[in-house]
Amino acid sequence: MQKKKLEARCKLYNCKIPIVKNKIVIVIDDGLATGASMRVAISSLKKLGAKSILVAVPVAPRNTFEALRPTVNNMFALDLPEYFGGVGAWYNDFSQVTDEEVIRILKGFSPKIESSGARVELQPR
Repeated sequence: MQKKKLEARCKLYNCKIPIVKNKIVIVIDDGLATGASMRVAISSLKKLGAKSILVAVPVAPRNTFEALRPTVNNMFALDLPEYFGGVGAWYNDFSQVTDEEVIRILKGFSPKIESSGARVELQPR
């Protein structure tokens, strides 16, 4: 189910699912609550043969962070509050971004791949 969702979203955004086999993958999220979505992402990356998985988030409950940490090679969080409350509580504006907004923003950038092929940066067009 998640793979079909990802493929549909990639088609909508005109992107390709990257090949991660034997690659170092950095997964960034706006924050962790239960960690369920991150667990799915980590599991999928492992099945696809990622060499190393690093997770970076600005905020997460300590227990979620500690539960996920052994499942990846490295994990980073800026804040691990004792009382969490929810990801949205840590943002001034946590409104949803529409598909149309994402497409508009992505159209303003193009990938720049270094000659080594190891790094992709989004550059304004």
